[in-house]
Amino acid sequence: MAPGLASAQQAAAPTAEQRQRARELYGEGQAHFEAGRFAEAQAAFEGAYREVPNPVVLLGVASAQEGLGQPLDAARTLRRYLRERPDAPDRATIEQRIAAMDPNGVTASQEPAAPAATGTIRVVCTPAGAAIALDGTDTGRTAPADLEVPAGEHTITLTLAGYQPITETVNVAAGGMNELALTLVEASAEGEGLQGEGDAFGEGGVEEATAEGEAEGAAEPPPPADTGPSAGVWVTTAIAGVGLVTGTIFGFLALSEQSDFDAMPTADAADRGETFALIADLSFGVAIAAGVTAIVLYAVDRPQPESETPPETARRDEGPRFTLAPWASPTSGGAAARIEF
Repeated sequence: MAPGLASAQQAAAPTAEQRQRARELYGEGQAHFEAGRFAEAQAAFEGAYREVPNPVVLLGVASAQEGLGQPLDAARTLRRYLRERPDAPDRATIEQRIAAMDPNGVTASQEPAAPAATGTIRVVCTPAGAAIALDGTDTGRTAPADLEVPAGEHTITLTLAGYQPITETVNVAAGGMNELALTLVEASAEGEGLQGEGDAFGEGGVEEATAEGEAEGAAEPPPPADTGPSAGVWVTTAIAGVGLVTGTIFGFLALSEQSDFDAMPTADAADRGETFALIADLSFGVAIAAGVTAIVLYAVDRPQPESETPPETARRDEGPRFTLAPWASPTSGGAAARIEF
């Protein structure tokens, strides 16, 4: 590697003038390389790299060195390219080129050792003065303090007389700064809190809590019973409504047939009138019986409380039962109702 290239560093972002100069030098290096002027190409590429240290430019430098018959120098330059561009998409190809230029791995042993990646943990605590232990080892320092540590995960433990020890885990990035601010808890304050918890859940505490829970469960009132009309009430009410509507319709039909019979007496008109009248009578009878049933059921049908009463005793306490039986004959009809107590 040329001395000028090895010492190229940028303390700050390149300026617009430096970028423009780097483009010009890189173009000159390409032109020299295509013309076979490898020394001039190397000098131009190295100049472009000094203006803007872009790792891609190192590929041009290595190609020029290879053209000059300097395979080991080219291999060193390619190794530097991989170090400065760890995510290089052409890593496999570059490694093959290095192996071809340096089959004995001479340049591998000459690579500079990578500096240890470190970060900083800034430890601050309230109250100040707590002793700091890093990964279980006392550092001999007290908070507040800045600890330089290798990148990775670390455990910080703070201890101070009269306070509870506290431990936190910190993940430190290379070159990063992690600030860890902690508040210590007085040991006496936490002891009082534990004593209070012991009174509640110490000896006998679980049993007392269980007894209280059982008492609360026993005192909980049962869900309110459904006091609305039963299904029987709704069914009989619907039957009564249907019977009333049916009786009304056939009653009007019977009156209509009676009018037709009075205007023109015929046997058919008489038969239809009698049939309509019979159906009307039956419907009204059913409506009346169902209506009475609905009223009785509504009056006597109440939810019974659960008990351990024997079945036969429970049967006697069920209340009255209502039975509806419609009937019909060739000339009349109706319904019979029976209530059992």
